[in-house]
Amino acid sequence: TDAIALGFEIPLRPSGNIKDTPGCMLMGPNGFFEMEQGVIRALRHVHLSPEDADFYGVKVGDEMGLKIGGPCGLTLEKLLCRVHPSFKLEVHIDTDEGNACNLQPDTSCELIR
Repeated sequence: TDAIALGFEIPLRPSGNIKDTPGCMLMGPNGFFEMEQGVIRALRHVHLSPEDADFYGVKVGDEMGLKIGGPCGLTLEKLLCRVHPSFKLEVHIDTDEGNACNLQPDTSCELIR
């Protein structure tokens, strides 16, 4: 939402994939920070340990869904699977997606294959 409001045309990418992306400068009361590239909208994704990946029957690059409960419940599709021994099971979605379903700390969620 912020990028759109600021007039950025940002690509949807896996986090860390910033090649050929726009840059920006952030300015605040304590100075500024400038980056030549790296402004993206990160693809929704799920971090899994190898054990979690085995449990769900997925591997790096597969996609999963996330069924979100509550009064504004919905199902998000195409969560990119990222697997690494240092990862704990964690889903990363953007703020707009969380707001759309009124996601709260106690909202029920279910990963689906």
